[in-house]
This record gives sequence, C-alpha cells and structure tokens, in this order.
Amino acid sequence: MSELLTQLAQLAQFGSATRLYALTINSNGRDSSTDYGSSGLQVEAFAAVEGLHSIGARDIIVLSTNAHIPLKTLLGRSATLQISLSDGTRAAFTGLINEAALLGSEGGFARYRVRLVPWPWLLTQSRSSRVWQDKTVIDIIESIFREYSAHAAWQWSSEVAPFMTEARTRSYVAQYRESNFDFVSRLLSEEGLSFRIEESTTAPSGHQIVLFADTTQKSACPEDATSSHALGGHGIRFHAGTAREEQDSIQALSARRTLQAGAITLLSYDYKTKKAVTAHIPTHHAFGGKQAPLLESYDSPGPYAYANSAEALRYGQLHMQAHEARNKRWYARSTVRTLRPGTTFDLTQGPLNAAANAAPVPYTVLRVASIGINNLPKNVSEGIAELFGPIPQLLEECMASCTAAAPASAVACEDGFADGAESGFGFGFESDDNN
Repeated sequence: MSELLTQLAQLAQFGSATRLYALTINSNGRDSSTDYGSSGLQVEAFAAVEGLHSIGARDIIVLSTNAHIPLKTLLGRSATLQISLSDGTRAAFTGLINEAALLGSEGGFARYRVRLVPWPWLLTQSRSSRVWQDKTVIDIIESIFREYSAHAAWQWSSEVAPFMTEARTRSYVAQYRESNFDFVSRLLSEEGLSFRIEESTTAPSGHQIVLFADTTQKSACPEDATSSHALGGHGIRFHAGTAREEQDSIQALSARRTLQAGAITLLSYDYKTKKAVTAHIPTHHAFGGKQAPLLESYDSPGPYAYANSAEALRYGQLHMQAHEARNKRWYARSTVRTLRPGTTFDLTQGPLNAAANAAPVPYTVLRVASIGINNLPKNVSEGIAELFGPIPQLLEECMASCTAAAPASAVACEDGFADGAESGFGFGFESDDNN
C-alpha cells in the first residue's frame, strides 16, 4: 500500500497544462482560500449530456491530494472544464457546481465528483403560482430571469424581435404550481422559440443562454468551431478518428424517421363575436411511403385562444414545423470536441456527398453525449484503479441517460464510450439536417 501511495503522490508533480482536460474553480469574488491539494483538482474523467431547450449536466471526476475539502464550499461556484483541441487551443465549458461528492480516499489522496450545470438549472428549484396581465412573452420571461441576476445572463437572437411582432400581448398568463423553468420552457415552446447555452466572458457565471427563433440564422445557431476552422479544411470530415489526424471527425452516421401527424386542425371560440376560430394546416412533406396513413392532430385549446383565423394559422404552422422537424433525425459518433447543442456544421466526405456528388450537407446539433478520460501518467492511472476501482459507474450511468432519452442513439453512445476509453474522448450526438 505504501508503494502505491508513493506512486499516487507523483500526481502532485503533474500540472493540468499538459493534460487533455483541466478544471478551474472560479472564485467569482468569493473566498477562494479552499485548499484543493498540492496540484489542485486534476481531472480523471468526465461525462456529459446536453441538449437544445434543456438543462443538461456535466459530471467531472477529479483527483486531489487533499481528502478533506469541505464539499459545501464548492456548491454554487462557477467552474470551467477546459478541453484540449487538435490545434493546441482549449475549448471551455462553464457551469455552476450544484453537486459535489467524495467518492473515496486513502492516505490523504482522494477522488471527488462535481457536477456542472448551466445557470437556468436554478429555475428548476423554484416553484410558484402567479399571474401576468397585458405582458408580452418576452417581458414575462425577462422578469423571471431578473430574479436570478447574480448568475443570469441571456441574449435574444437578432431574428426574435421581427418574428415576435406577429405575437400579440398576452392579456392573462398564469403560472400555477410550475417550476420557473417549466413555465419559461412552456412559454417558449408555445411561441416557437428555443434556447442554447454558450460561453460568455462578461456573464457573471461565465456562460449565457441565447434564445432564438430560426436555426438557419447564424446569430441563432453559429457554426461549430471545428467546422469553421481552417485546419483540415472547412467542414467536419466523415473520416476515421485517430490521434494523427489534423482535425476531429465523424466516424458513424445513421438516420431515423418517425411517422408524424400530416395535418393539424385547431378550433377555438371567440365569445365576443360568437364565432368559431379555426385553422387547418397540412404538411408539405411525405412522412411515409404509400402505405403510411395520413394522421391528423386535432386540438381545441378553449375559448378565445386565438384572436382570429390568421393567428390560429400562425400557431398551427408552428405546431406543424415541430412535427416536420421530428420526422427525420440523424445520430452520429464522433471525436469532435467542440460540438455543442445549437451549433451547425457542414459534413464533408460523407457517403451522401459521394452518392449525389453534392456540396457539403449542413446539420444543426440538437443533443450531445460526451465522454472524456484524461491522459494521466500510466502508473498513476493504474494506482488509482487499484485503490478506488476503475473509472466509476458514473460514466455508464450518463450513457444510460442518453440512451433512455434517444433510443436510436444507443449504439453511437456505447461506441462513444469505447472511443473515450481508447483515445481519451468520444462523442455521440443527435442532429437535424437543415433541408
């Protein structure tokens, strides 16, 4: 045991500068005197699941030569996971620590786990019942965000304002026994809006949410950093992923189609004019083959849900666009370390490009499941495994969460874990083509 602890003590000789991953705890003006050990918190591994219009989480397993870090001093702090890229730079993923755990310790050496979440997670912890009158959806959402001013940062994409000119002021909106996050999420969905998370050096917690209406706009969904990088050529290649490659790549790509409602009918009642307000919206897509039935979604949201038929048509079209977007999804396995939900990329050298002799196909990333295992010295890694066991079941649990949410991506996620164990990083993601 003493020889093992001596080997583990070598961890103090290695800084994070030469490692694939590094974790920085940001003080944000708070007391930063907490002793994290002689070499700080060294990242051993991480697992993350993130998505559009959702919170997501990033679990990071760290090692320290201090086995007595007060866990409560970590909660609420902003922290940044830095990921080394193929060009020598680092990508940053910042969040708030909402959970910290001591996984094991021996002889002053310890393994911890911290969970990073974006600041909108705070909205999930507050439940309320209240009413807004004669307010726009944007006004209501911003009034809620301002309640979290110590951490909140947000930005409306440039296309939201003109898009929302067609939405009337809400005469009466009730939040009834809903969490603030569920309420905000519901309002955004009703108006055809969504949000993504991005890094921000000016935000109090190091990141902000961007609320948008149109994924085809660069201000709403910018191009992924790897796709836009000159290294390896524009776009992301469909190519083998090895350490010798100039650029990260996509190794597997599969499509999934699901049958959706091919028509939407809405019915409301205007008690002032004593007339029905209706709208019927058929899809312009072929959701299935010749034998597929034409399904209709019928909804009657109650009286005065729509001011007139034009407004009913607008909301019906938003519903239909949601069905059309879910009709076809792509699932992939890759080594692209910069991928984030709400970014776009061009796929090059793919089978679809070769078959059609066409230009690169653009995709929008909807969901990312990622695994990373740090390049710690071999004897240190072996010593940790002997002392605490191999990489904890936490990584498999994160993959199971991804599989439960998107069954068709199960193979991509499992292969991503295998890639992580072999090369230090592996990613499975879900996307939508921009056609």
